[in-house]
Amino acid sequence: MKNAKKILERKRKIIVVLVVMVSFVSVLTWYQMKKAHAYQSYNTGGNKHFKDGHLTVNINGPNGKSDSLTMYIHSDEYEKNKNVSGGTFNNSRHPYTVTTYSGGGGDYKLTVNKQTIYSEKNSNNNYTLLTIKVWYLLPAHEQHRSWEWVTVDKPVFSDPSKDITLYCGGNDGFWENSYHDTQEHWKSVNIHVSTGLVGVSSADRDGWKTYDWCSINLNLEKPSRSIYYNGNGGDGADVTWNFTDGDYFSFPTVSRRGYTLEGWLDEGTKWMSNTGWLVCGNYTETAQWTANTYTVNYDGNGEDSGYVNDGTATYDQNYSFAENGYTKKGYAFVGWNTDKHAVRARYSPEETITWSNTDGITLYAVWSKNSYEVTFDGNGASGSKKTVELKYGQDDILPANTFERPGYTFLGWSEDPNAIKAKYTDRQAVNTLCDAGQTCELYAVWKKTDGSFDTHNIIHDDGMFNGSIELEGQNGTGFSRDHVDSEYGRIDKEGQPGYFTNRYK
Repeated sequence: MKNAKKILERKRKIIVVLVVMVSFVSVLTWYQMKKAHAYQSYNTGGNKHFKDGHLTVNINGPNGKSDSLTMYIHSDEYEKNKNVSGGTFNNSRHPYTVTTYSGGGGDYKLTVNKQTIYSEKNSNNNYTLLTIKVWYLLPAHEQHRSWEWVTVDKPVFSDPSKDITLYCGGNDGFWENSYHDTQEHWKSVNIHVSTGLVGVSSADRDGWKTYDWCSINLNLEKPSRSIYYNGNGGDGADVTWNFTDGDYFSFPTVSRRGYTLEGWLDEGTKWMSNTGWLVCGNYTETAQWTANTYTVNYDGNGEDSGYVNDGTATYDQNYSFAENGYTKKGYAFVGWNTDKHAVRARYSPEETITWSNTDGITLYAVWSKNSYEVTFDGNGASGSKKTVELKYGQDDILPANTFERPGYTFLGWSEDPNAIKAKYTDRQAVNTLCDAGQTCELYAVWKKTDGSFDTHNIIHDDGMFNGSIELEGQNGTGFSRDHVDSEYGRIDKEGQPGYFTNRYK
C-alpha cells in the first residue's frame, strides 16, 4: 500500500512537471510567435535531420504598418533521410512542403501558397538551400527602404566560413519588384534560406545545432523626394522642397514685377503641374509668366479738336508713343508728358521705349504758345474783314492795308473803332498784340481828303458850348444856349454836324 502511494505521488509530481513544461513550451512558442524575428537554437545530440521547422517573414512599413507570416516547413523524406550521414544528405536534393503556420493577412497581406520545393545547391555545392516564394500587396507610393531594405535575424559566427545562408534580395525580387507605383500591386519575393536555419537539419558550427524560428525582415518606406522650383526671373523661388512619395504637389508663393504667374511647367513631362499631382519622384518645376499689359491714355489737354486712340503697352516690350492727333489754336504741339501742367515734353511722338511701368498712365499733350490772329476791319471801307496769323512772342510785320475808301486817306490802325489817330502804321513791326490762340481786332483809321470831318468820328462833348449868348454865323451856322450838345453845331455843308474844335491842327 505504501509502495502504491509512493508510486502515485511520483506520478503526481511527474504530471505537475509535465504540465509546467507544457505550459512553459506553450508560452515560449507564443512568445516566439509574437517575437518571430528571434531565432532559437537547439542542440541536436548528433542528430542531423528533423521532420519540420519554421521560418518567419516580416514586413515593416512606414507609419507603423506591418505584417508577419510564419511558415511551416515539412521534410517530406524525413523517414528516409533521418539516419543518413550529412555527406550523403548534402549530395542530393530533397522535397519539402511549405504551408502557412500563422499570421499573414496584415497591412501587406503576406501570403505563402502551399508549395512543394526541393533543396538546391548552396555556394558550397551542398543541397541545403531552400527557395520559398512569398507574396505581398505593395501599396501605392511605397518601395524598398533605401538602407537595410532586408535584414535577417540569424546566428552570426566569428568565422565567416561558418555562416549559414539566409538572405533575400539581389536578383531575387525584393529590390527589383518593390519600386513604388501610383497604384497598389501584388508582388512576390524569393526567400533563400538554409535547411539549418529552419529547423530541418543541423550543422556543426558551434557543436551540432539546428536553428529554428529564424526571421527575415523586408523593410519598406515611402521614399523621400524633392522638387526644385525655378523662379524663371521671379522672386520667392529657386529653392528645393522635400516631400514624401505620395504627397500632393505644393508650390512656393512667387512674384515678378510686371508679370502674372500662369503656373508651373514640369520639365520632365512638359505639362503644367498643379496641386492635384502626386509626388512620385524628383522634379524640376519652372514658373511660367505672362507679361502684363497696360493702357496708355492720350489727353489733348485743352485741345480744340482731334482724337488719339488709347495705346496698349506690354511690360518688358517695346512701346512707341502715338503721333499727335490734336490741334489747339495758336499753339504748337511739343510732345507728351504725365504732368498736365508740364511745359516740356517727356516723350515724343513715335519715340520707342522698353515699357517698365506697372500701371496704366495718362499722357497729356504739351503745348507751346505759337501764334495769334489779328482781324483787320475796314471801318467804313467796302470789303470783308481780313484775318492773318502772327507769331507769338516774336516781332512780326502787320500786313499792308488793302482796304480803300473813296474820299478818305488811310492813316493806320487802332483797337478803337472811333479813333482819329492811328496806333499802328501800315506794315509796322509789332510783337504779341494778344495771347496765343486769341484774336485781336484792328480798325482802320481814316481822314477825309477834303478836310471835312467824318460824321463817323463825331465826339459828343457836353461841355463844348457852355455860355450865355447866342452866336450867329454865316451860311446859317449858329448856336443856341438851349442846346449844349455838339451835334447841334453846324458847318458850311448843309445837313452835316461838325465841331468847333482844333483837333485837325
